[in-house]
Order: sequence, then C-alpha cells, then structure tokens
Amino acid sequence: MKFWFSIIFKNEQKRLLIGLFWSFFTMLSGVGLLALSGWLITATAFAGLAIGAGLIVKLDMYMPGSGIRYFALSRTIGRYIERLYNHDTILRLIATYRVTIFNALSHKPLHDVRQTSDSEWLSRLTSDLDALDSILIRYTIPTLATGLLLGTVSLFLCIVWFDFGIVFLIASTLAWLLLILFSIRQTKGAASQAISHLNHTRETLISHLKGAFVLKSQHLMSHHSGDTASALSLFEQHHNNLQKRIARIQVVTDSIFGIALVATLYASLWAVNHHIIEGPTAIMLALLFVGVAELLQTTPEQFSTWGKTDYASKRLSTLASESNKSNNTDITAISEVCCTVSNHPHIPASASRNISFNLSDSTPLFITGRSGSGKSTLAKLMFKLIPLDKSNASVAINNTSVQNISSDSLYRHCAYLEQTSSLLSGSLYYNLTLGLENIEDSKVFDVLSLVELQAWADSLPEGLNTWLGEGGAKVSGGQARRICLARLLLRNPEFIVLDEPFNGLDSAMAERIFMRILPWLVLRKSIVLLHEVPLFIEQQNIDYRSLNVDLSSA
Repeated sequence: MKFWFSIIFKNEQKRLLIGLFWSFFTMLSGVGLLALSGWLITATAFAGLAIGAGLIVKLDMYMPGSGIRYFALSRTIGRYIERLYNHDTILRLIATYRVTIFNALSHKPLHDVRQTSDSEWLSRLTSDLDALDSILIRYTIPTLATGLLLGTVSLFLCIVWFDFGIVFLIASTLAWLLLILFSIRQTKGAASQAISHLNHTRETLISHLKGAFVLKSQHLMSHHSGDTASALSLFEQHHNNLQKRIARIQVVTDSIFGIALVATLYASLWAVNHHIIEGPTAIMLALLFVGVAELLQTTPEQFSTWGKTDYASKRLSTLASESNKSNNTDITAISEVCCTVSNHPHIPASASRNISFNLSDSTPLFITGRSGSGKSTLAKLMFKLIPLDKSNASVAINNTSVQNISSDSLYRHCAYLEQTSSLLSGSLYYNLTLGLENIEDSKVFDVLSLVELQAWADSLPEGLNTWLGEGGAKVSGGQARRICLARLLLRNPEFIVLDEPFNGLDSAMAERIFMRILPWLVLRKSIVLLHEVPLFIEQQNIDYRSLNVDLSSA
C-alpha cells in the first residue's frame, strides 16, 4: 500500500493534518468528558459524606462542571466536523485515485486492456477503488490520532502521578502496537480470500445475467445457477471465517483490557491508601483508562479490512505503476503510415504473400476482401488492439513502430471505427462528445447533418440531451452506426480507419453519406475496409487506391 499512502501524503498533506487535528480533538474530548465526570461525581459524593459526618469541606463544582459542559459540546462539535471534513477528504482522495487509474489505462495498449474481462474491470474500478478509502479513514487518521492521544494522556498522568504515567505510556503503547500487528496477521489472509471470492462471485453473477437469454434457450440456466450459488456459498464461508477471527480477537482484547482495568483500580486504591493521590483522582484515573480502552478496543475491527485493502491496492498499484514505466514516443503530426504483414496467423492472405501499403498522401485506400480474410485484424494491428509480437508484421507511423508510440498520442491523432457500433448508456450529446472539450452544439449538428441525423435529433423530445437507453437500446442499428461515424468526425483525427462504415445502411444512403464526408477524408490519411469497392466510387470518378487481402487473389 506504499504507493497509495504516498499519494495521500503528497496530494492531501494539508487536509490530512486538519483532519488529524479534528479526530484527535474529538477523541480527547470524549476521554476528558468521561474522566472529569467521574472525578466530579466521586468528589461530590465524598463531599456529601463528609458534610453528613459533620465535617467542613469545600468543593468548587462550577469549574469542573464548566469543563464537563465544554467537553460534551466539543466532543459533539468535533465529531460532526471531523466526519464532515474527513469524508470530504476521502471523496477528493478517491477522485485522485480514479484519475491515477484512468490515466494508467489511457497509456495501456488496448490489447492488454481487452485481455481482462469487463466484469473484472468493473470489480477493479469500483470495489477495489472503494476499498482504498480505508487507507485514510481506518489506517492513517485514526492511528495517528490514537498515538497522539496516548502521548497526551500519558503526559497528563505523569503530572498527576508520574510513575503511573510512565507505566501507562509504555504498557498502552506496546499493547496498542501489538494489537494492530496481531489483528492484521490474524485477519489478512482471511480478508484477502473473502474479497477474492467476492470478486469471483461478482464475475460469475454478471456472466450469468449477461448470458441469461442464451442459457435459458439452451436449457442450461439451472446448471449455471448452481455454479453461481456455489461461488456465493464459498464466499459466505470465507466471510464467516473472517468474522469469527475478528470475534476471537475481540474477545481476547476485551479480556486483556478487563484485566488491565482491574489492575488500574488496584493501583489507584493502593495510591490512595499511601496518600499519593486522592479518592476522586483514583476514580478519574480508572475512567480515563476506560475512555482510552474504548478507543483501543476498536482496533481489531479497524484493521480487519487490511487484507481486503492490501489485495485491492496491489491489483491497482500494479496497473498504475505500469504507466510510470512507459517511455513510449509521442507523435505531433502524421506524415506517413506504413504497414507490412506476412505469415500472420490471423490474416490468411499473408501466408502466401506480403501485404504492404504506404500512406504518404491523402488518397483514400480501400482494403477489400471477403469476410474472415483479415481486414479487421489488419486494422487492429495498426491500433495496438493486437500485439505485433511473435508475428511478421510491421506497422509504423512516421517511421516509428506503433508499439513504441504512446497510446495516448496514438489515439489523439488516429481514429478507428470498428465493425460493431458501440454506444454508451447516456444522452446523444454524451455519446458524440465523450472525451472532447468545448464542442458547440452548432458543430455537433453540422456533423449530424453529414450523416443524415440532424432531422432525427431535432425531433427527439430533449434534443441532444435525449437518453439513448441502456447501451443505445432506443436507437436502430443504422442510427447507431451513423452516431459512431459522427463521433469519429467530431474528433478530427489525422489518420482514420473505417471498418465497414455503412453497415446497416441502404446503398443510396451509404452513397450520400460517403460523398458528403469525402472532402473531409481527402484532407487526411484514410483507410476504408469493405468487402468490395462500391460501384458509385467508379461512377463518380473518385481518385482512390485499392488493396485486396482476400486469399483467393493471392
């Protein structure tokens, strides 16, 4: 967890100190209230007994009474401010963690990202990130505040009874540190197993829900439900094991502090008998110990999540550290794109001939071939969706292999329209402008007019702010395809690859849209992947180049 601790101390140092102050202030007020109340009640009782015995005694009730009211108010106010302030710090910190993770993902090659399942990414980017809030709220601020409290209480006890103060400092600090280490050691493994099986259960459940239709159609629903139930049962076993460990630690802790309280009472009464302290002070010492013990008794529960946090932090820190090791090249402008492929296992035509092209001008290149001939694989090689390792393939931009170009730079200057139309659960405007800044509505409508969606967008109940449904469920396939194409046009890249850009469109609409975007294409380096060059390209006498990757033409 060192990586995440360093972020706290680097980015939130000031807020950490302020939060630490309010946490310490609240703890001190609670302990002070308990100790001073015990002293006043005992002193009042002794004064009453003395008066009843005919003795003359003097007791100032107003000063300690004022102190009790002060501690009562300060504890309430301090707790409120501490909770409000520290939870605000947690939200800021989690936002910083998210930026760190997403920044790492933006530098990570997409083929590496896609090797991890969607449910696994969901687990990492939700539950794992949420687990990191324990670093601040459980391990950092409470631990530092408790250490300060032990030092402050010990200093006060040294003033009241020096020998007892020194013994209290040594014994309480040693017991506190040992309790932390013991709690971590006893619960770390069980907590790691519990969170690991929770993630596995979540992935199983998500897969079950996503494939429910197919499972039901093939009469496999009950079988797969059994796997999900087994995963859930295994998680419950590990969770119960963790809770039993925490309960056993808590029993041991309570027993030790119970014995220590008896020892404190005995020592206090001994001191009273030897006229070292007075009776009310003895009760104050006992209640002071009770107040401190109440804080220390929360330690097992506080550190019982250490294994979960450690498990999450390791998974995330590995991801975050990869971006820091990246020393890939950035590109500023694209002057040339070169590609050579031979004997690639996913491109059949490359087994018998080299597939090679060079884009140094703005003439569109049509790469054609039958389904399964490797057109999409070729595009994925260009965009690092498939690694170039262990294959006779070379893709270079400005004489630099795409493997050595930073992902951030590559996706800033290049754009790829995949065969499948991917829409997000959001509004039309959100789907069009995701990742873009300062995009005016007029520009959005200009692009929508190019793909013949402006009239449709105008007719929507909330215009551009209309929600498109879960994964774009409220739009047709043809509309989804044109939205994806419009999204690419808004990005204004220098190098474009369009993979079957007119899927779901009739030939007349495909021709109209292509002729509208052609002036935009010829200003850039572009590749269009199709089964065959459309007839209207020949009829319109458009200047283009063609490359066929079909095995039958080798």
